[in-house]
Parts: sequence; C-alpha cells; structure tokens
Amino acid sequence: MNTLREIKRASPEQSCLYIDQMGGTGAVSRICEVSSAAVSQWRRYGIPHARLQFLRERLKNQKLLEQAQALIAEVK
Repeated sequence: MNTLREIKRASPEQSCLYIDQMGGTGAVSRICEVSSAAVSQWRRYGIPHARLQFLRERLKNQKLLEQAQALIAEVK
C-alpha cells in the first residue's frame, strides 16, 4: 500500500492555492465528496494526481455552464 508521500501529488504550496481559489476547504470537500479533514491533508501533503484530474474535469464543466449562463444573460 502506498503511503501519503509515495502517491503522485501537486506540491503543498500549489495545493493551498488551488484549494483557496476553489472556495476553500469546505467547498472542495463538497465538490470531491470527501471530509474536510481529507482536504486539510491535501493542504499539508499536496492534492493527489487523481483528485486533480477529477477537479479539472468538474470545474471545466462548471466554467462552461457559467459561460453559457453569462452569454444567455447578455442576450436578454
């Protein structure tokens, strides 16, 4: 079994920036359906690569939705 430090991860510094940009520990825990304690560990050790991929896809879809809603609002 891999330990926390053996798993491919983003750096702790990058992870803190990403988590803050996504709305903080609580927001990221809801998006990923994990505990706040898990996200706090990501701040300390880095976000695992698999979770980064998940977040990228999830937020890409959210950005597309926000762009579509903004475009609709401009047309009205």
